[in-house]
Parts: sequence; C-alpha cells; structure tokens
Amino acid sequence: MDGPKTYLLPRFISPRKNRTRTPIIPNVSTPFQPQDKMPEEAKHPLVESYIEKLQSGQEDVDSIEPNSSISQENRHWKTMTKDHQICKAKDGNPQRSPIGYIWKELSDDPIVVGITKGVLSDHAPHFHSQPECYYAVKGWAPTLTQGKYAVFKKGQYLYIPRNTIHNTPITDSKGFSVLYWFPKSRNFTSIKYHTQRRTKGSKECRDAFQQVDMIRQRDLSLGPYGSNHRFFKNLTMGSHAYPPTRLTIIRHLLSNYLERSFIGFLSTIIRKTLRVSHKKKARSDIY
Repeated sequence: MDGPKTYLLPRFISPRKNRTRTPIIPNVSTPFQPQDKMPEEAKHPLVESYIEKLQSGQEDVDSIEPNSSISQENRHWKTMTKDHQICKAKDGNPQRSPIGYIWKELSDDPIVVGITKGVLSDHAPHFHSQPECYYAVKGWAPTLTQGKYAVFKKGQYLYIPRNTIHNTPITDSKGFSVLYWFPKSRNFTSIKYHTQRRTKGSKECRDAFQQVDMIRQRDLSLGPYGSNHRFFKNLTMGSHAYPPTRLTIIRHLLSNYLERSFIGFLSTIIRKTLRVSHKKKARSDIY
C-alpha cells in the first residue's frame, strides 16, 4: 500500500513564518528633567554649532538656515491641517496655523535637526522609536517629565529616550520655540510618529496615553488632545499662568458648565415641543 503523498515546495517559495509582532509598550514620560547642559547622549557638532549661533545672536528662529541636505523646495515653514495633513505654513506665521505651531527642517544628514515656532496651542502627546532632544530657544512651556508637568524654559535641554511619550502644550501668550534633533537618525521621513489616534489598536499604547491624559487633567486642567479649544481661547483672552490660576480653572469649569446647561435647556425645550405636537396629532387622529 502506498504511503501518503508528499509535495515539495519549489525552492523559491518558503513556508510562511509566524510574524507575531512584539507590542510596543511606551514609557509614559521621560525620566529626565529639563537641564542647563546638553545631555551626553545628544551631543553632536552640527547641533552645537546651531546652538552657538542662536546663543550669540548670529542667528534667530526666523533667520536660521538649513544645511545642504535640505532641498530648495523643502526650505520653508511647515504646519499641519486639522485633518493631520502636512502643508506649507502661510507667511511662516504660527498664528495663521490651524494647530498653532509650525516647524522648519534644518538637516537630514548627518542627523535630523529642525526648529519650531508656536503660539498658545495644544500639542499632541506622541512617541517614536528614535531618541530625541530639545533645546528651548525662546519662551517657556510646561512639558511632561517624570510623571508630571514641569517648566521648560529658554536655554534648557530635554532628552527624550526612544519609545517615550512626550508632550509640551504652549500656555504662555508670548509663545515658545525649540530646536529639536534626533542624535542617532538621519532623514526625517524615516521617523514614524505614534499618537493616540494612530495606536488605538494596541492596549499597551492605549493605557499609556490614558495615563498621560490623567496627568494633563491633573496638572494643566486639559482634556484629551483635540478637546481644549475653549481652554486656549480663555488663555488668549487674558490669563497665561502655569500652573493655571484658580481664576483660570474656575472660568474654564464655569464656561463648560454653562455650555452643558444651555445645551440641556435646549434639548428639554425640543423634547417638550415634540411631546406636545405628538399629543395634538394623536387627538386629531381620534376625532
């Protein structure tokens, strides 16, 4: 009796392998605080030359120029639309940006370097698999570090290890600007940003971003990213303190309460109107 037939795969076809990916478990915040000296892990001659020019006044946020690795058609300020599409920033003015901040690429080789400019605005918590470092060029802002928000001011550095969520909303009306760089990466297009919106399928990422949301609410009275338009509008109208003053918090809570109350009042009126019209219709059907 013949045994079971066996079929050999051609040499160019390999059996399918189990390609189960190890889930990324991001750190909720960087373990490093803002510091006055450049971290050893982030040192690079190109960055040091840029910072020296900024500190000496030879260059400023608007006049600083990219190196030869950035093409001519890419040497403009960029921003993002409300549906998360990168576009050219009008007049290099962050006030005309839909998200309140803009950036310019300064280098793609030997490492990725860029600079930002922003006004009162929120900032999407995110992480990436490459380490990054900030140098505050102008102003100050609260930044996520060691499980809380701390002041990050002009002249300080902040090191962010790989796969670490970071977040720096701008709560000062004078604005905020940073030089950013990826000390171990070249070519900006190779860096993939992971936000809460893009990682909904991962429980580990979802839990980490939820922790960040709780810290934002506790320290800054901010809701999840994308839900704080009224908060920043109130800041524009006058108060820009960190931590938020009692007046700012009360104003924010009161405005939200009044908005909910007004919507509740309108819904009650609509329900009563519909109920009355339904009763009249029922009577007309009877008679």
